[in-house]
Order: sequence, then C-alpha cells, then structure tokens
Amino acid sequence: VQVDGTIQAPADPGVIKGTEQWVKFLYMDHLTLSGKGVFDGQGANVYKQAAPAAAWSGKKSNSKVFMNLCFNFVNNSIVRDITSKDSKNFHVMVFGCNNITFDGFTITAPGDSPNTDGIHMGKSTDVKILNTNIGTGDDCVSIGDGSKQITV
Repeated sequence: VQVDGTIQAPADPGVIKGTEQWVKFLYMDHLTLSGKGVFDGQGANVYKQAAPAAAWSGKKSNSKVFMNLCFNFVNNSIVRDITSKDSKNFHVMVFGCNNITFDGFTITAPGDSPNTDGIHMGKSTDVKILNTNIGTGDDCVSIGDGSKQITV
C-alpha cells in the first residue's frame, strides 16, 4: 500500500463509532505500507477540550477517541517513511504481530497532548523500530505484556 498524500481523520471523534482505530490492518502477511504519506488524526481540537485521562478512554464520554493506525495480527511486514500526526489517542497499536518493522517512521503530536503514545505494542514478537522520529505528549514507545524481541 503506497500513501503519498494526507489522509485525515474526522475532526469529530463521535463520527466513528464502535471502534478504537480509524485505519486498521488486520490478519495480513507481507504488508508494505510506504510512501511519504501522512495520517492526520486532527487531534488538536480534541486536546483543547481534554479533561482527565479517563475521558480519553471513553469512561466519561459517549464517544471514544480513536488511534491513528492499528496493526493486529500483521506478520512479516514493514511500514516505511510514513507519518502519523496529531492522533486523538495512541498513534499506533501493534497487537499479535510477528516480524513487523517501522523504518523511517515519523510520529508527531504536541508535548501536552494527552495519552498520545507513539507506538504501543502487546503480545507481539520481533518488532523493529528503526530510523524513527517520535515526539508525543506521552510514551514514545510502550511495550505491553507478551511482547518479546523488540528492537528500538
């Protein structure tokens, strides 16, 4: 998949219901996501109205704020030269993946943006984060349980 333009999430997080991510790659093998494209979560307006962190998980609001990119059960794959900007929540979720590489990946969000982890992973093996620039308001890389062989 080649992305060379900007793909924008809806500014209103309530528009997307029943999911925690607005771009998902599920159950894939040998995915290449590349180009000079930007996934713009348009989080700036949501950051301004952010209350306590519980609101970000949907516990105090009727709508959840979604993550920019999700890779669930994606194996033997690479994400190269893509940018994730101003996610309303985590920028990237990696779950149940094996042998996935992020190379030349850029993640940006204001320093005071709440709960905007760069790359969060869980139950994944052989995740490589190389030549990557991450600047967010929360953890740049967070590693959940069941993850192993992680290279940053």
